[in-house]
Amino acid sequence: RCESAAAAHDLTLVEGSGGLLVPLDEERDFADLAFRLDASLAVSRLRSAGVMCAESRHIMDAHDEPHAVACGLSVAAETPIGPVRQMGPPFSFSVTPAAALRPAPGLGEHTSEVLGEIGYPPEKIAGLLAEGSVA
Repeated sequence: RCESAAAAHDLTLVEGSGGLLVPLDEERDFADLAFRLDASLAVSRLRSAGVMCAESRHIMDAHDEPHAVACGLSVAAETPIGPVRQMGPPFSFSVTPAAALRPAPGLGEHTSEVLGEIGYPPEKIAGLLAEGSVA
């Protein structure tokens, strides 16, 4: 299904809560309609219209949705503790494909670089790390 949807569109976006603000007319937005819908019914109707969607109560639920995995919206990233599921790119372009290149950084992984970029000298960064003020 992902391939057929991708072939029909140049760009696929995943809407977050901002999608609720899409206006339906001058007085109502999508949230006005969404809050009145039964989620299971809405997903069923949207799917029957060819819209790839799933009911999700929490962002982590997306990792259990087969279409999210198939479309690359949920990907496995290798980390020092083993593979971890993370969100893949929320869009796809036909000419310049996006990819999840690496997992989120570990705690403190970029602390020294960030502090250095905002002007802390190396000896101050070393002191902050040694005293445990930063990780």
